[in-house]
Amino acid sequence: MMPIQQGYPNVGGASGPAYLSAVLFVVCALFSFVLASVTMGDVPVIEVDLAGVGMAFTMDFTGNRDFGISATITTGCVTLTAAALMFARLRFARWTLGSIGIVVSLYYLIALFVFTSQEAPIDLLMLMIVFGLLWITSTVFVFLPVTARALRR
Repeated sequence: MMPIQQGYPNVGGASGPAYLSAVLFVVCALFSFVLASVTMGDVPVIEVDLAGVGMAFTMDFTGNRDFGISATITTGCVTLTAAALMFARLRFARWTLGSIGIVVSLYYLIALFVFTSQEAPIDLLMLMIVFGLLWITSTVFVFLPVTARALRR
C-alpha cells in the first residue's frame, strides 16, 4: 500500500514571471546605455542629461558630467549582468536585481526632489519621471511572490 501524499509538492511554478522580470531589467539597462551614449555627445540634451543615474549630484562630486555618465553605464552593466543570471533562473539574481532596483529607484525619487527644489520645469523632468517609474515597476515585479515561485526548480 502506497502512502497518500499530503499537501502540495514543492515544485516551481511557471517560469514566465522570472523571464518577464529579467526582460524588464534588460529594458532598464538598455535605456541606461542609450541615456549614457546620448549624454556623451557634444551637444547636450537637457532632458536626457537630467535622466541619467547620478546626474543630480555630478556637479557636487566632479564638476562635470563624467560622474553621471560613468554611474549610468555602471548601473546598466551590472543590471544587464544580473538580468542574464536571472534568465538562468538563479535565485540570488532576484535579490541582486531587487537591490539594484531599490537603490536606483530611491535615487530617482531623491533626484526628482532635488531638481524640483531647484525649480526645474516639469517638462524637462518627464523623461526622468518615466525612467524612474520603469525602475520602480521592475523592482516591484522582481519582489512579487510569483517571481520567487518561478525561480524554484
